[in-house]
Amino acid sequence: MNLIQEKILNLSKEIKSEIVFIAVSGGVDSMLLLDLSSKYFNIHALHVNYQLRGQESDEDQLFIEEFCSKRGIPLNVLKYDLKNELKAKKTNLQNRAREIRYDFFSGFLHKNEDSFLFLAHHSDDQIETFFLQFYRDSGIAGLSCMREINKKFVRPLLGFSKQEIIACAIENKINWREDSSNSKNTYLRNFFRNELIPSLHHEIPTLKSSILELIACFQVTQKFLEDEIREIKYHLIRNSRLEIKLAESLTDEKIIELFRQLSIPKSMLSEWKKLLISRKGALIELPELSDYLLIIRENDYLEFISSETQSVKEPKIITQIVNSVPDSFDKNTLYLDLEKISGELNLRHWIIGDRIYPIGLNGSKLISDVFTDSKVPNHLRTKKWLLCDREKIISCIGYSIDRRAIVSENSKIILKVEIRF
Repeated sequence: MNLIQEKILNLSKEIKSEIVFIAVSGGVDSMLLLDLSSKYFNIHALHVNYQLRGQESDEDQLFIEEFCSKRGIPLNVLKYDLKNELKAKKTNLQNRAREIRYDFFSGFLHKNEDSFLFLAHHSDDQIETFFLQFYRDSGIAGLSCMREINKKFVRPLLGFSKQEIIACAIENKINWREDSSNSKNTYLRNFFRNELIPSLHHEIPTLKSSILELIACFQVTQKFLEDEIREIKYHLIRNSRLEIKLAESLTDEKIIELFRQLSIPKSMLSEWKKLLISRKGALIELPELSDYLLIIRENDYLEFISSETQSVKEPKIITQIVNSVPDSFDKNTLYLDLEKISGELNLRHWIIGDRIYPIGLNGSKLISDVFTDSKVPNHLRTKKWLLCDREKIISCIGYSIDRRAIVSENSKIILKVEIRF
């Protein structure tokens, strides 16, 4: 038994799953993985035909279908006309292809909770990924590259080279298809694979092993970062805020990892730093795919605004005539003198200049000062509700009640008003 087959055998002892999906392209890597995995797992093959190479793409699909049919392996194929989609709108081909296949794969994983997906990436792919991430200035997360096991995604061949995989396929008499596009340097990955890495390896024979060791170091560092930042992320999600002192204590690497976990682009780092030294009320808008819409600077914290926190539901006014007033009150329940109310009660948002005559205070007070005293963040103030009649504000709901309409000993009709959110 060779080392690759032994690896798959050992995985079968570690991974207990009712079904393992195998991503199959028809190349030597995935065909070997498909063959060996079928000996130790209950497998289901998945193939995506992007129709980019015309007849050659269809022949790849037919080759996989015939292989699976002979072995009795279930197969699902997604046929996607990526070529025409790219003609209709400009987008990165490789990124779009990746989105399509991972959406396809994820659908099967979601339907089968106790399942895994095997991918046929090998150490040469890992080295190419390292150069791509280095070229893109991707930081520690990018330079840590692919992991052998990442949640439900497993890469059993990641510790083996392409040369070792070909040798094992020949030994096991596995047929495969060659993708003609791999020999063309149209894409950056192909240039690294076909030109740059072979040239560097010729000059530096230890290049590949050195890079793989470096990737291992980055993975250890990344794991520490992820664990530390995950705690900060959960704190942020619970409170929708991050204290300024904590934000200032984070290194660039930690901020970038926080951004990654919140789907915020690394390019927002400079805006983040400006926000930390800005005055209260300053904000940055986040890209559409981020977990949050805005980050707003308050006095001693940063407020993270999501679509949920930004939406404002109008509360309901529930009124009832009662005979008496209870001993205790809450700020969302008012007891008013019906004769002191002018017209119908209504709700509206606060606007600049609004004033209230609070209980226990001589004279009036700006609603803006009520918010300031209650430490209501600026961005939330316009979303707060006022209960009014035709002439005056009766309550800044949840914060202050106006004394001009409240019930007294001389009140003849007591109106109980509940504000329900």
